[in-house]
Amino acid sequence: MQGSDKVVKGLSAQQLEDWLDQAGIRHERCGDCDGYHFAELEAMVEGMECRLFFEQDVILISTEMEIRPAAILPAVAETARLNMEFTNLKIFVDLNDQTMPHLVMGDTLSLRAGLTFEQLLNFIQETLNATQLVIEDCQRMGYLYTDEQEPDTLH
Repeated sequence: MQGSDKVVKGLSAQQLEDWLDQAGIRHERCGDCDGYHFAELEAMVEGMECRLFFEQDVILISTEMEIRPAAILPAVAETARLNMEFTNLKIFVDLNDQTMPHLVMGDTLSLRAGLTFEQLLNFIQETLNATQLVIEDCQRMGYLYTDEQEPDTLH
């Protein structure tokens, strides 16, 4: 592996993309949000966005998915358990008047001390695995829309 144990300080966007490619992590660079979308995970739930954002000193993986309005209270009640069970993720319900309610999950990795290929790969794998388990949990609890359901409309 190319420089797999070498600590890279001042990670560039090109190096990040090269490492994602080297790891075989399918991603697509988005021109609208300047993030890297993980389409494979996004395909699990219609309307879900799972993205990696690269800033100067931090990498953020953020996932947002619509939840049913009828599931807002149970989902909010479950966030404490979910945050304790998935300690690397920060999980909360986002509510505003213009959109459907969303369950938001995120994890960050500081780049100040440098980063190796293995550290990046481990971070992405752990975050996406935990995110997938939360999605499956939410599907089991009925918080998300199924193919047969129409989204609840807000009046």
